[in-house]
Amino acid sequence: TDGCAYHAPYLELFRDYLGKQFDRCEERPRPRAWISTSSQSPNGMFSTTYLVNNVVGPVYFQDAIESLPTGATVVEIGPNSGMLAQIKRTRGDLNRIGLAKLNQDVQENDIVENLREYVVQNADEDAEPESEVSTQGFKLKYTQRYPKSLWDHRTKIAVPTWDMYEASTSEGQSKTIQTVSFELPSLGDHIVRGQNLFPAAGYLRALWSVTSYSAGTQITNFRIVSPYLINNPKEAISFQIQKAGDYCELWSEDGEVCHATGHVCVVDPAPRLPTSYVNELSDSDSSKSKGFSKIAISRDSYYPHLRRLGYEYGETYRLLDQVEENKALFYAPPGDWVAYIDGGLHLLIRDATSFAYPIGVRRVVFNIRSLSEMPQFIYRNGLDSVVNSGMCLQGVRMEHVPLLPSRFTVHGEHFIPYSDSDTPLEPQLIA
Repeated sequence: TDGCAYHAPYLELFRDYLGKQFDRCEERPRPRAWISTSSQSPNGMFSTTYLVNNVVGPVYFQDAIESLPTGATVVEIGPNSGMLAQIKRTRGDLNRIGLAKLNQDVQENDIVENLREYVVQNADEDAEPESEVSTQGFKLKYTQRYPKSLWDHRTKIAVPTWDMYEASTSEGQSKTIQTVSFELPSLGDHIVRGQNLFPAAGYLRALWSVTSYSAGTQITNFRIVSPYLINNPKEAISFQIQKAGDYCELWSEDGEVCHATGHVCVVDPAPRLPTSYVNELSDSDSSKSKGFSKIAISRDSYYPHLRRLGYEYGETYRLLDQVEENKALFYAPPGDWVAYIDGGLHLLIRDATSFAYPIGVRRVVFNIRSLSEMPQFIYRNGLDSVVNSGMCLQGVRMEHVPLLPSRFTVHGEHFIPYSDSDTPLEPQLIA
């Protein structure tokens, strides 16, 4: 484009009209990895204004191309490969893959061949559970994110992200390292598929410590990179927090494994929480049934349902009661912040039919510092967000294990004939 973002000025006539069409767009920070061709601001917002400018404003193709890392691979999805031609003229160092050609049908087998060298495949022993879908003779295979070998503490995952690249190339960003520790025996109740897994809520609490747990803390583009398996919940668990600007990485205590990343800052005034939910229960409501219908699921029924999916929570983490489609009460005041945050996430899996890991959250807001002041209820806002007047988790990303044709085996439960149980049964044995 010769350094000029050409665009027809006539589209300006539609600015007001488009603004009305997009007026319901929820404003939120754009992910840092989003290289926009509509805005030159790397830290801009996704909003009605952004969508309007995307149609009527200049198009910054060349600026976006020049911002890509050296040696990166560009995959153009469609409807043709016109962008790759421009990249070829200006950035000879970039690898180029086009998945579609103009006026030609897309051939799935050709796409797979083009991407084959960029696909990471797990070893056979790591490939459970999996499902296959046949399409024109080619098998598409799903493999779960956390393979078996990960749980033995010998496997280390290093997933490079755009944030990591950005932090490593930023000039004038001094890197600081601090330590955060957890002494919460209650973490022993966070059992997932038979393993004592450190909860995603724990990573969020650790990142919150960067601001000294200030009210108005906002965490954006939170990602879990590698899970952490707890050996002994009675011992303190420590992490390194490596910080450059507002970008933070949560590393193991020895600095060898990165567990989570996110952008952390304090927003003044405090971030505005979504307001699309209504009829919020007041703190003065003492009746647990007030405001909830007769079809609400009790705590005693809800957590056995989750257990059969693989969420084998102990008493500390069985927090929700009177669970409806979009709201629930906390059964009792949580003993710690990690359990409270994790309990809020349980509302998102109310209708789940298969197990899922949380792998990230687009935006997290903590508007109250004291746990004792937090509301004892939680709302689901849309399909992927939970919120109350003190906390908000927007855009929770879950990676689901596919539902297999046969029933899932309930982990740790063995069914035996009643006549064979004359002697006292072990706690994990159910007759």
